[in-house]
Amino acid sequence: MDEIKSKLEGEADAILNGEILLVESRPELIEEVVLDSTSILTEKATTGIVITSNRPYSKLIKMCKEREIQVKNLFFIDAITLSVGLPRCDEREGGSVTFVSSASAISEISFALDKQISKINEGGFMLMDSMTTFLIHNSPTTLVRFIHYALTRLRVQDTGALLTTLNNSMDAKARSEIVALCDKTITL
Repeated sequence: MDEIKSKLEGEADAILNGEILLVESRPELIEEVVLDSTSILTEKATTGIVITSNRPYSKLIKMCKEREIQVKNLFFIDAITLSVGLPRCDEREGGSVTFVSSASAISEISFALDKQISKINEGGFMLMDSMTTFLIHNSPTTLVRFIHYALTRLRVQDTGALLTTLNNSMDAKARSEIVALCDKTITL
């Protein structure tokens, strides 16, 4: 696990300087990738956005607290809680959160992202957990369009991002289009 943290630490400054990183991970490592990335980036960044379709906000906050990850300057976009019928939880648990109806509600997610991007300070970031889950709920074409839109919005503000996905989880065409939008791809 130190190998993961070491690789991610080496990329943090680039992300905080506006670069886009795609991390392709083995399934058993994805949780570590997301938590280690969040920890590393929040130590160096002033603000960040976390789009989660893999873990509900309440669970993600709990996991962050267990690892002593600072979440007060994070804006969460939760695309899972409402889709599985869980109630919205109390925001006092940590960072600010916007609940969207599901991971297939790309327009809602885009609107929430637009609202949060305007609050990001220089040196902030966006972390997306995980494109693989978004592919369960959306076509590859829809996902690529959303990623293009989100990354363009971030680049205009010189804000970096870390996107996560499972190895071999996308068809070749979608993967090549997303890789072309990123500055760097690493495989764990």
